[in-house]
Amino acid sequence: MNFDELLGKSITLLKEYHKEHFYDETPVIHYQTGPELLKKIDFNLNSKDEDLLKHIKNYLSYSVRTAHPGFSNQLWAGFDPIGVIGEIVTAFTNTTMATFEMSPVATLMEREIIKKMTSLVGFEDGEGIMLTGGSNANLMALHVARQFKFPEVKALGNNSRNLVAFVSEESHYSFSKAINLLGIGSENLIKIKAIKGKMDPSSLEHEILKAQHGNKTPYFVASTAGTTVRGAFDPIIQIDKVAKKYDLWHHVDGAWGGSVLLSQKHKHLIQGHELVDSFTWDAHKMMGATLIASAFLTKHKKSLYEANSGGGSRYIFHEYENTQYDLGPESIQCGRRNDALKLWLSWKVMGDEGFEKLIDSYFEQVQFAKKLVQEHPRLELIYEPEFLNLCYQVKPKNQDLDINKYNSELRYKVVKEGRYMVNFSREGDKIFFRDIFINNQKTQRTIQQYFDYLLSL
Repeated sequence: MNFDELLGKSITLLKEYHKEHFYDETPVIHYQTGPELLKKIDFNLNSKDEDLLKHIKNYLSYSVRTAHPGFSNQLWAGFDPIGVIGEIVTAFTNTTMATFEMSPVATLMEREIIKKMTSLVGFEDGEGIMLTGGSNANLMALHVARQFKFPEVKALGNNSRNLVAFVSEESHYSFSKAINLLGIGSENLIKIKAIKGKMDPSSLEHEILKAQHGNKTPYFVASTAGTTVRGAFDPIIQIDKVAKKYDLWHHVDGAWGGSVLLSQKHKHLIQGHELVDSFTWDAHKMMGATLIASAFLTKHKKSLYEANSGGGSRYIFHEYENTQYDLGPESIQCGRRNDALKLWLSWKVMGDEGFEKLIDSYFEQVQFAKKLVQEHPRLELIYEPEFLNLCYQVKPKNQDLDINKYNSELRYKVVKEGRYMVNFSREGDKIFFRDIFINNQKTQRTIQQYFDYLLSL
């Protein structure tokens, strides 16, 4: 079978797969355990099998349908047709973002995306880079801040400073990984008390002073714009006052909530964003771009180059007429996939207005779902939703059952039956459903159907 024929048949399979998302009987997943999948699919690379279409069918049959209206398990969902086309074009061109020479159009697209994002954040003369996820953007924040505050560390290492960073106890776990990767040490990442999910600025100041008295060097604090469980937004303005008082780099992890800046109605949630030093933004979340579409943004020009440059001029980063457009010296990576095209295409076609309408519709969805929870005697709201996270418990029909054990078992039952996929979380000994409303395929009808199903189990 030649390439054109293979491509045509593969596209036919994908088109049918996409159509099936909207059949009521289509599950989010045909749930299988690991051992069951190992029996159904021959994963062994030592046994040759040239039936490409069979392998594609197997992959599609047992993968999670994140574009299905019943999927609300993670902080992304839905389907972006423009982005999918962009991904296909990206794969066909198969180039790298290290230099303008290799990706002349895509590097300019990425620079325009960064220009747009920094403008929305309020970094009028800022800069940024696209990278592989919000976790790596938070790593970049700690890294760039260290270079900006203490340039000698690049040559001398952390031995020259006893650095300390501060995050909320509700912050994303990526900061713990990043502090380890940078060699700063997990004990030097101080978790600050949160009140109703939000970092407490007075506790932050207390911990900064405590660190100073312990002969340590506070250098970095991260606010969170949309925590993973509650969807809470830290008080950026108050935290920034503390950060400036003690000369800390102030970063905002807006991986989840950063895109709210596109909504005139809801951007107040992230008030004070223009005051900070850097910002994480995941367009594959609220903006619905296909994975991955993340950016690290900063108001400090040349800070990315200062932190990340280091070699390559002999064989890749040449001095020539387009050197100013090369992105490689500003990135940790050399070879880097073109994630700009899909997002640029979507933004070009939809415009700010299209994204604003999409984001506002998510807030309408979560309020509709909240009303259903409040009105049903067997459903209990755990937190008042500030954002797009809805946390609730289902009360068992048999009141003698332990409610936490019941919710844990019920959630796994939902996933294994496959019609819906929703996540759960815990606080203390309380276990509850955590529903995320960020799926552009959901409607009020599908939300109502989900709760009817849940209560029928």
